[in-house]
Amino acid sequence: MSFPYYSQNNILIEKLKSVYFFIPKVACTSIKSVIAQYLGLNNFDNSTENTDVHHQIDFPYIIKNEAINTYQHYFKFAFVRNPWDRLVSCYKNKITDTPNLNNITYVKGVGVISLNNYGVNRFYAGMSFQEFVDIIADTPDETSDDHFKSQTRIISDNHGNIIPDYIGKFENISKDFMYVLKHIRLSEYKLPNLNKSSTQKTCYQNFFNKKTEKIILKRYEQDINNFMSIIE
Repeated sequence: MSFPYYSQNNILIEKLKSVYFFIPKVACTSIKSVIAQYLGLNNFDNSTENTDVHHQIDFPYIIKNEAINTYQHYFKFAFVRNPWDRLVSCYKNKITDTPNLNNITYVKGVGVISLNNYGVNRFYAGMSFQEFVDIIADTPDETSDDHFKSQTRIISDNHGNIIPDYIGKFENISKDFMYVLKHIRLSEYKLPNLNKSSTQKTCYQNFFNKKTEKIILKRYEQDINNFMSIIE
């Protein structure tokens, strides 16, 4: 199931005059669960491991480009992540070693990225990280799934202007999200760790060699130029 809010990459929190512009693989499961809890859209308990918030809840949203005009006075926030780390997290989460895995989020052992705009399945269970990187590099942002689309494109308007007023970093998520919570007056809420498919147990550098590192450097040049000073 795909909800309209997902195509717009934002969640409207009307009562708090704020908008969350989410980027997949940047703690969005955990952040969405906090918002869902506040809005009373579902019974999310921060002590549980409910990671299906994306498919269960039809969040309120705004049309992306309205954020510049109609909602210009709302507090707009997003979180970004080191592009190399984000891609490894995507690979580990979306590419399994089980070709017969089929459920709401996996088809033949591949996550939702198995379908692109051309309807061609180029990903397969058990594929190597090198193969994965080659496909990502060969897929322009215009036809990329949001899980590996550049972060810059996701949170920019049609003219390339970055929309959020505040951009936090995944690498400092606890502190930066606490700032957001205080700003929108939700200090009583806490950020859970719902999706543990991240690379916290495996250093992302171990996945790269000089070739793949340079490929990603070129593929996500905009993200690196726009956000690496934030991330570092």
